[in-house]
Amino acid sequence: MKKIIIIVTILFISLCGFGVYGLWYKASEKEIIFSISQTSTPNEVAEQWPFDSYWKQSFVTGCTIKRLKSIAPGKYKITSDMTPIDAVHMLRRKEQMDIFIRIDEVNHADSLFVVLSDEIGHKALDYQNAFDSVFQKQNVVDPSNQRTTYFFADTYAFNFGESPKKVANRFHSFYQSFWNADREKARNEMGLTREQVYILASMVKGETKVFSEAITIAGLYINRLKKPMKLQCDATVKYAMQLKNAQRILNSDLQIASPFNTYIIDGLPPGPIFITEKKYLDAVLHFEKHNYIYMCAQDDGSGKHLFTSSFSEHQENAKKYQRYLNGLNIKR
Repeated sequence: MKKIIIIVTILFISLCGFGVYGLWYKASEKEIIFSISQTSTPNEVAEQWPFDSYWKQSFVTGCTIKRLKSIAPGKYKITSDMTPIDAVHMLRRKEQMDIFIRIDEVNHADSLFVVLSDEIGHKALDYQNAFDSVFQKQNVVDPSNQRTTYFFADTYAFNFGESPKKVANRFHSFYQSFWNADREKARNEMGLTREQVYILASMVKGETKVFSEAITIAGLYINRLKKPMKLQCDATVKYAMQLKNAQRILNSDLQIASPFNTYIIDGLPPGPIFITEKKYLDAVLHFEKHNYIYMCAQDDGSGKHLFTSSFSEHQENAKKYQRYLNGLNIKR
């Protein structure tokens, strides 16, 4: 009887040791990133992991000990040195991975809603409806173009499964913070709506790779609006023709029938051509006052422009730039 008790005791201690080792000391030895789209049990989550059965069973046991009966939706990472109890603690604390999205990689709100859907879940239409509800814009002629002006190009962190309403509320907060009293005063003095400032800022962004020129280009377009004369922005033609990386605009391109072709329409296009950084909106709000109404890229590859109020001088600048492109054999 004594021997049996000793054997049972040894077995019990061994099993406890085996369990303690598995729970507190056995590393996963693999790094994985996994997503849970809906609330799941520990067993359901463990089934999708590529770890050995000992590690997974230790994790399930740890969940039982820590009374973790369900795991919240999200995107999580298990590192190669993480033990089962580490994973339990991580999931109890809901320590999700941040999902970073750089939103200037798309140029339209509708495309952004698709990106949000792909990266953090929920349907694209759910995001669209949430934004429309939160921003509460009334009597909008073209809500699709209107929505793009809600966003500022930047990198944003999200959680997987974050609700559309929460996402919309965050962007509404960014939007309201930007349009403070000082910016509203500058906008009112210009006689433009918020949307018009944004549209003009997107055109300025499209016209230069050198940000120091932004206030000058903004002033040039303001001068054209006041004359009035057509804005003749090449970037809007590229947008209309989906010529994102074109280095050359042809005369035939300028005739394309599009509400975004500022060579044929009067005034601003109906919407922005990019999701735009705040600094370009500030460049428009604090535009440089001058007499320039013409600009042409310099013939040195710098990306900078020559500005003038003289049409004949502008023609000479244009000829120099055309010769420069011809010399590089750039046809489009």
